[in-house]
Amino acid sequence: MTKSYAEARIYLSDFIRVMDIEKTVERVDYVMALHLLGEIHISEARPEDSKRAFTTAQIILERNPAVSEKLPVLEELISHRLQATEKSSRGGKGFFGRLTELTRLEDEVSPGDLTVGQKVDKILRTFVIVDD
Repeated sequence: MTKSYAEARIYLSDFIRVMDIEKTVERVDYVMALHLLGEIHISEARPEDSKRAFTTAQIILERNPAVSEKLPVLEELISHRLQATEKSSRGGKGFFGRLTELTRLEDEVSPGDLTVGQKVDKILRTFVIVDD
C-alpha cells in the first residue's frame, strides 16, 4: 500500500508540475490533483507537504470563482482539510502518525543498519509509554 501511494505521489507531482509549466492551473483537475496529493502526504505523515498542497489549491479556488463553481464541494473540502492539517501540525504526532513513520522507515532502510534499529526501538517505546 505504501508503495502505491509513493507511485501516485510521483505521478500527481509530475502532473502538477506540467500544469504549472503550461500555465493551466485554473482548472478543476489541477485543484483535484492538489487535493489528492495533500491526502497522500497526510497518509505518509508529511504534514508540511500536505499543508502546501491544500494551501495552493485554496489559493487557486479563491482567485478563480469559475473553478469553484464547477465543483463547489471541493472548496469546502479543501478548506476543511487545510484547517485539520494546521491543527495537527500544532500538536505532536499521534499514534497513527508514529505508526506511519515506522512503516515508512521500514521501507527506506536496510535490515543491518544499527542507527535505524535504535530509532525503531525509540518509536516502539513511545507506543508503550504514550497512550493516545
